[in-house]
Amino acid sequence: MKTYTKEIKELGEAIRDLMSTTDYSEYTVKNSTEGSFYGSECTQGDANRIANAIGDLIRNEFPGINVEEWQDGNVSSKTTGPEESVMDEINDWIANNWTAAL
Repeated sequence: MKTYTKEIKELGEAIRDLMSTTDYSEYTVKNSTEGSFYGSECTQGDANRIANAIGDLIRNEFPGINVEEWQDGNVSSKTTGPEESVMDEINDWIANNWTAAL
């Protein structure tokens, strides 16, 4: 009797890879371009550069995600999308990695 251990293992790996490939096109990060969001001495030029760099980092980490620059007067950023747990994942990643854009 032939066993299919190798084939089952390969199928499991293929399924895992498919499940971990996520399209984030339904999610948007609104990235602040307000200087005071990044520090009291941050110039507008620096804020724009940082916001662009953070946007690049986010797009590299979350394929298909939409990143918009914005100023809401509340000195904040915002993530929107259909699933709260995915928004939490995105926000946690940003909180842990945004300084790489400095």
